[in-house]
Amino acid sequence: MKEYDQISEMIKHENELINHRLAWLGTFQGLLFAALAFAWNNADGSFLLCILCLLGIFISISVGLSTIGANTAINYLEQEWDKIKPSDYKGIDIVGMRNRQCCLWRFMPGYFIPWIFVGAWILLFGYLVLKVAIYWIYKNQ
Repeated sequence: MKEYDQISEMIKHENELINHRLAWLGTFQGLLFAALAFAWNNADGSFLLCILCLLGIFISISVGLSTIGANTAINYLEQEWDKIKPSDYKGIDIVGMRNRQCCLWRFMPGYFIPWIFVGAWILLFGYLVLKVAIYWIYKNQ
């Protein structure tokens, strides 16, 4: 069936995009956390640490939004398949498991991982800002 093959390939493509984006995210996060570890105990590194945190936040948000877009496209393609599949069709579904069939679908890696990194970087950034603020308060007393 031509439509089945076409939609299946489009879903496969979107899944590959999600996979690539999560791989890029993991690479970026690893490099940023390594840089953070090297700069952590440097007394003059507060500015660099803040830049690394902001970079981590923005990269994570970018990947998070792009994976939401890809997942939205997959959901749309699933709905299109439901509209056009023949009423007497008895074959396998277009995907193994629909995203929203599981009650915890938002915790799937393609949705959740980027936002975990956003949260981690925000906590680190908040800690650094608080640390610098306390330092300046005690220094200026």
